[in-house]
Order: sequence, then structure tokens, then C-alpha cells
Amino acid sequence: MKTKQALDALDKAIALIGTEQPRRDDEFTVNEYAERAGMSIPHAGAILREKLAAGVLTMRKGRANGRSTNLYSIGIVTGK
Repeated sequence: MKTKQALDALDKAIALIGTEQPRRDDEFTVNEYAERAGMSIPHAGAILREKLAAGVLTMRKGRANGRSTNLYSIGIVTGK
């Protein structure tokens, strides 16, 4: 029974591949922000978290260069 459950979970995970939205042109990662702004990644991350909390930025999980990451963009957070 455990093998069947594991296979069912695996099938569900495989079905999710390709369903996430592709990265948009207006999105950037913390690494890209840090590089462009000439600062460390931890400092850039702190600034982005602050701007996210203030509603200046939005963030979603996505992929960049084949890796799972946070993607940021300028925008108003809805539902606040």
C-alpha cells in the first residue's frame, strides 16, 4: 500500500511540471538586484523584503536559470 501511495504522489508531482507560469520580462531575482545595485545579496534581500512588506513590490515563487527562486516585480499588492 505504501508503494501505491508513493507512486500516486509521484504521478501528481509529475503532473505539476510545466504548469507554473513562465518568468515574465518585468521580474527579477535578489541576485540580479544585488548585482545591478552593487551590493551584497543579504543586503539586497533585506531591501526587497522591506519593499515587499510596504507593498511596493510583489513576489511569487518561480524558476530562473532552472532553479526555484523568488521572483520580484514592481506592483501593488492586491487584497491588503
